[in-house]
Amino acid sequence: MEEDDFFIAGKVAGIHGIRGKIKVYPPSATLQEFSPGDVIFLKGSDRHIRRYSVTSIDVHKRHILLGIEGISTIDEAKGLVGCPVLIEKNRSKALPDGEFYWFQIVGLKVFTESGELLGEVKEILPTGSNDVYVVRDGQKEHLIPATESVIREINLKRKMIVIHPLEGLI
Repeated sequence: MEEDDFFIAGKVAGIHGIRGKIKVYPPSATLQEFSPGDVIFLKGSDRHIRRYSVTSIDVHKRHILLGIEGISTIDEAKGLVGCPVLIEKNRSKALPDGEFYWFQIVGLKVFTESGELLGEVKEILPTGSNDVYVVRDGQKEHLIPATESVIREINLKRKMIVIHPLEGLI
């Protein structure tokens, strides 16, 4: 499998308990649908993608707690902190109109309504109330709130986002 076959569903933010459970943030809707026996992938610091079977899943505060096969101690789990949690793209379910997976947004070009190119979405920051798109063009960086008042159009076919820049945003 190639890296393009996956999307990032979260990141290992820490450990939970003494039995090697990992805390995943942000809590992806796709991860919440998982059950024991399902498969996730973790991309290690060595850039290798490793397959793991889910043994348990719980929601705890703003994290998802995963038990994964082969990880049963704090020390084993600590080695996974910081790793992206990957899911096969073909595992994702269709979303309602107007909702998108992060992997669909990252890489899109961002334009103002007047046609000015601001750059490309490089990452997404969850803030609790709404996501924020980090848009970069060379040294310039813009933080674009993913709200209805700002985002006018997301067109996956044309690989672009059109925004209405509120005063002071750009």
